[in-house]
Amino acid sequence: MIRLAASFTVPRVNLLVVGLDHRTAPLWIRERAAFASWAGAAREVAERAVLREVLVLSTCNRVELYGAADEHDLHAATERLIALLADRAAMPAELLRDYLVTYTGVAAAAHLARVASGMESMVLGETQIVSQIKRALTDARSDGVAGRVIERAVSLALAAGKRARPHLPHTSGVHSVAEAGVRALGGVAALSDASVVVVGAGATAADLLRALSGARTRRLVLVNRTLDRALPLAARHGAAVASWEALEVVVADADVVFTCTSSAAPVLRREHLARTAPRRRTFVDLGVPRNVAPELAEHSATRVIDVDSLGAWGQAGAATAHAHTDAEAEVSRWAARFERWQRTSALQPTIAQLRDEAARVRDLEVERALARLGAVDPREREIVREMATRLVNKLLHQPLAALSGDADAAALAASVRRLFALDADAPAVPNEPAVPSLPASRAATPLGV
Repeated sequence: MIRLAASFTVPRVNLLVVGLDHRTAPLWIRERAAFASWAGAAREVAERAVLREVLVLSTCNRVELYGAADEHDLHAATERLIALLADRAAMPAELLRDYLVTYTGVAAAAHLARVASGMESMVLGETQIVSQIKRALTDARSDGVAGRVIERAVSLALAAGKRARPHLPHTSGVHSVAEAGVRALGGVAALSDASVVVVGAGATAADLLRALSGARTRRLVLVNRTLDRALPLAARHGAAVASWEALEVVVADADVVFTCTSSAAPVLRREHLARTAPRRRTFVDLGVPRNVAPELAEHSATRVIDVDSLGAWGQAGAATAHAHTDAEAEVSRWAARFERWQRTSALQPTIAQLRDEAARVRDLEVERALARLGAVDPREREIVREMATRLVNKLLHQPLAALSGDADAAALAASVRRLFALDADAPAVPNEPAVPSLPASRAATPLGV
């Protein structure tokens, strides 16, 4: 038999996260570090931070970089991600540290689970984060940097979020940033007979149009750079569509403008109002980076509401979210599953070789037994093999369970390798002398009776 010549435990690879969120960093910092486009973002981070696995989660609430690194490299990998975010935010790393969220290991897995449940969102328990995490994973896969640690962490986080979300208080009645934006204006009733414009045609725009479904607006217009995305969305919600070139004209006639694009720079600037008659106008900017230039708020008749201004509408009950026992218990339970998976994953070479060695010995002894029995029919041969397999499985059950669940599994694995002679330089089990075949009369005796 060919034996593995490598070490039988792989270097433990752990999860880490470095990021900014709405609780730790103001909007002006988050928007500078944000990834306006997720395409290629994970690959860029992986290359610059020298990581094999990366997940980039950049939303209106957060900019978080998840990675996987060998345990001996965790600290250095964390520092590389901090330096990368500091460079994007154009801030000294030491200054940015005051605004950062950093976790490693099971704490990073628990954080991702909390994010997936909506516990860390501005709007407590919101569900848009689920699609955002799935999209981030899809992008990481496309970039070739979604390995087994990221895949497992995301899978368990989404499962944890699904279980934890029903336990969260929803006393605000708001379930998305889009709903919070509408609520900040006084709800759909306050938009009666108003001219409303929605700039953008992504997921947030879809949420906005759903939130506006009960409003009796005078006019509802959807503006987007590409009409192919805007037309079907507008048709579903009874909105008119305007081209990007008509943005200034449409905004000039608007009472309320919602913006939710992924642009890296403001799409509404001072010049868009330069030729319009003075009038009361409200901009609700749901973009990060901001879609509405800050100087527009200087107009006396203009009101600008950004995402950080919406916190009060989505966070009723959030003060108790961290103390909500049932939701926290779900997060802890699934984070513990991630830790167990990590421990078992690091021991897979030992487990696999133990199984392989047991299978080798089983097959060898079955063939010897069948040779001694002489001529037996296929059914009898199958009975012998099945019995041998059951014996091996029963004998291995306890050692494998201990390897998978013991807190000191690494030391236990070393003992298993020694006891079962699994190390590369250990001598193979010597072959026994050949045993003569049994007489034909014995060989013909039925088995299993």
